[in-house]
Amino acid sequence: MKKFIGILVVVLIIAAVFYYGDFDQFVVNIVEQIKETSSEEENVYDETGDSDVAIVHYIDVGQGDAILIEIDDYHILIDAGDNAYGDDVVAYLNSIGVDDIEILIGTHPDADHIGGLDDVINSFDVELIIDSCHTHTTQTWNDYQEAIENEVLGGAVSLCDDFLNYEITENIVFEVFDVGDDFTDKNESSVISKLTVYNTVFLFTGDAEHEAESLILEYDINADIYKAGHHGSRSSSSTAFLQVVTPEMVIISAGLDNSYAHPHSEALNRINVYTEEIYGTWMNGSILISADRDGYSLVEEYYKVSSEEVIILGNLEDYIVPEVLTVTKGESAVLNMVGYPNTEYSIVVNLKSGPSSASGIVDKISESDGNVTWTWAVSSRSTAGTYDIIIEEIESKHKWYIEFNIE
Repeated sequence: MKKFIGILVVVLIIAAVFYYGDFDQFVVNIVEQIKETSSEEENVYDETGDSDVAIVHYIDVGQGDAILIEIDDYHILIDAGDNAYGDDVVAYLNSIGVDDIEILIGTHPDADHIGGLDDVINSFDVELIIDSCHTHTTQTWNDYQEAIENEVLGGAVSLCDDFLNYEITENIVFEVFDVGDDFTDKNESSVISKLTVYNTVFLFTGDAEHEAESLILEYDINADIYKAGHHGSRSSSSTAFLQVVTPEMVIISAGLDNSYAHPHSEALNRINVYTEEIYGTWMNGSILISADRDGYSLVEEYYKVSSEEVIILGNLEDYIVPEVLTVTKGESAVLNMVGYPNTEYSIVVNLKSGPSSASGIVDKISESDGNVTWTWAVSSRSTAGTYDIIIEEIESKHKWYIEFNIE
């Protein structure tokens, strides 16, 4: 029997040599077949093996931002809400088993983003801190900086935002974009970042507004899930920006009945061109999205944000409403707009202490040419800062939001 098998092997080799022309070529073809078989086996393993998973937590911190990216035992935290929410964010992280933070980002110096970060930094070991490096003069910012300095003494690395790329796993990448630092507006200096999980992309823009948005249009910012900039303000999520992002789902982090009336209808209407999958933290609490090689999904069912378009009485191009009003303490503020003729308009001036009750801030009816003017005194004891004014066309319920600066 053994002799028969030996003869058969010799016959097969001779036949192979005759077919391929020489023995060396025969061996090469056999090796190639083995490689192909191995490759097919590896592909089968990839399709049936464990998938990398990322869970993105849009943590409810009222009128603020806090986002946790959880990839197994790797954690990225973007902002932590206002000062009052620091302990809540720490408790949330502890509740899901966070032991340390690999990357921590403070998008910009506003209190509703960095206010709780000092509590987080003081409670967890942080490896890398990325900041806009836009300074501020508030006690909130000082507390945040002191926490960073102490963490650096303990071995953490602190960086200003730049073009950064972190390959967390073979299938998950976290990127940071640099829009520059030549902004007077803190919001425009926000750290912008992107998370890619297989073929699913998340985009995070802090409070970046139209100018900063325009500076990243040349980069790959197409995203499936977009965290709406500046809590859904009309000053963010521009048409040009959304045309590049083309989001399938949008998350808005804002507080219930907040004084800024976020999200603004203008932003919602622009977003609604691309998706009706809009979810808000003020309606649902924290929102979780899971992503893996099969795509992404909401961890549970959430309520959607209504984005019905509001139609104004006249043609939009005929309305003249200022975007910014600046006044010096101790002087009078004068605000003029051109609206629809003989129409009633209301005005709310939001200050640090709440809506102003100054004389002159009352509902008015526009003149026959559409003009309407409000004048009110700004106290010399007013707190300097940036606030907002809300004007509403009462019949149509359309609102305009004006940046109000007190110097």
